[in-house]
Amino acid sequence: MKFRVFLFSLSTITLIGGMNQSVTTDAAEASTETTLEFIPNDANGGNPVVPGKGPEERARIYPEKTDGSFTNGSLRIEHVPAIRFGQQKISSKIEYYQALWGSGTVGEDETKVKIPSFAQVTDERGIQSSWELTVYQEKAFQNTKNDKNTLENTRIEIHEGQLFNTVEPDASVLVSGVLGLDASNAVDIPVGVKGNAIKVMATKEGKTTDGSKTSIVFASAKDYDNDATFYAAEKQAALSIDHSGIQLRTPGKDKKEKATYSANLIWTLTDSI
Repeated sequence: MKFRVFLFSLSTITLIGGMNQSVTTDAAEASTETTLEFIPNDANGGNPVVPGKGPEERARIYPEKTDGSFTNGSLRIEHVPAIRFGQQKISSKIEYYQALWGSGTVGEDETKVKIPSFAQVTDERGIQSSWELTVYQEKAFQNTKNDKNTLENTRIEIHEGQLFNTVEPDASVLVSGVLGLDASNAVDIPVGVKGNAIKVMATKEGKTTDGSKTSIVFASAKDYDNDATFYAAEKQAALSIDHSGIQLRTPGKDKKEKATYSANLIWTLTDSI
């Protein structure tokens, strides 16, 4: 009987010893590195998104190919507008003509809609740096049938300029708009002198738009009040064919013939490098 009890006790002691070993075992750790390198996105322009407040994702907007232009690069003009004033009657006095809405599609919907006149800059350089967008008119409006007939005193006026950024809800924190433009003053686009080009948009001192798209819409808040509803059928039906954001001022002393007149706008995007 004692022998049997002794074996039982030995077995019990062995079991307890095994439990102590599992508690004191140390864990082994190893570390590895994970990396990611970003480089500037040297992409093609011509892929604008609907201008609106950030940071929500914006749908692609597809202006008609004849309704604008763009540049390429990591800092690029994504879109600048062609500005059209349609067909107007010859007048012997000063007249103001409003710009027509552009035309295009939004997102995957292939329905043609009116789109605002807007400029958009994409900054994907990956650096904290500034930029500026300017515009001037290369020459006076010229008769396309008679190159000796020009409208020397006719000017395009900018009356409205709403700023938007795809990251910052209040784009005015990052950028400034048309220099000299306010509620009581329109700004003429200068003619013929590159050095006199007007500022359309520019980053503010100490601010950056890297990794975003910045837009200026040349339309009033009344007309372009909500980008989420502007392209809806109800709003589109209520729009007239033109808008007051951009206007053409032409005096009676500029001799007009029965013809089409045209001029080129030069948009220049520069950085601080």
